[in-house]
Amino acid sequence: MKVLRPCCAAIDVGSIMMMVAYSDRNGNQHLMEVDAFTEDLRGLADKLKAAGVVQVAMESTGMYWVVVYEILEEQGFKVTLVNARHFKNVDGQKTDVKDCQWLHQLHAHGLLRASHIAKENFRELRSYLHERNTLQVQKSDTLNRIHKILTQMNVKVQH
Repeated sequence: MKVLRPCCAAIDVGSIMMMVAYSDRNGNQHLMEVDAFTEDLRGLADKLKAAGVVQVAMESTGMYWVVVYEILEEQGFKVTLVNARHFKNVDGQKTDVKDCQWLHQLHAHGLLRASHIAKENFRELRSYLHERNTLQVQKSDTLNRIHKILTQMNVKVQH
């Protein structure tokens, strides 16, 4: 198959460590391990930029992908977030290295389907609304517990 994205990267996202496979301007393939801390992810973005990478594919693992996505997006990369179930159909031993290389190969050939990611301002608004909703639920739960405890102590505030 023809390579549609000669200078691309793929990231196997993890909570502590990430595996990155990428092709540079000269067509050389590289594999590296990166810690999941912000400073390391910014360093990864710089290294990928220096290698000429403009497109990055990564799997959507839990919430770990969010920070990586935002850092890469902020640095101007075209990021493709992929549902892991759409590309992990290969039999055999599963390792971070193999997953990363497989994801890179599929991305280079244009065989990955991107998940929909809302624009940054919508993502921010959605997180605020989610946090507000969580706080409202906690408030209701706390008031119900206080009411129950007062009732158990025979303090009848409702009357």
